[in-house]
Amino acid sequence: AMLQGLADQKFGYVLRAKGIVPSVDGGDWHFDYTVSKQSYERYQQKQEKQNRIIVIGSGLNKRALRKYIYSFGENEL
Repeated sequence: AMLQGLADQKFGYVLRAKGIVPSVDGGDWHFDYTVSKQSYERYQQKQEKQNRIIVIGSGLNKRALRKYIYSFGENEL
């Protein structure tokens, strides 16, 4: 849902984003987003329980993006 929100420009024009986020089942996911390609996969390494996300773009709604990220995707886009 987050990758689709980035593609739909729900948070502004996102040129590039990547990061590691926890999933609802307790694992972690690594995602990589560009305008032309989106991917995600299970992240195998142990890490601190903290979202790590980088977003590059223009006209970004930083407040909405932060709220969505910190809610782990529970909010509707």
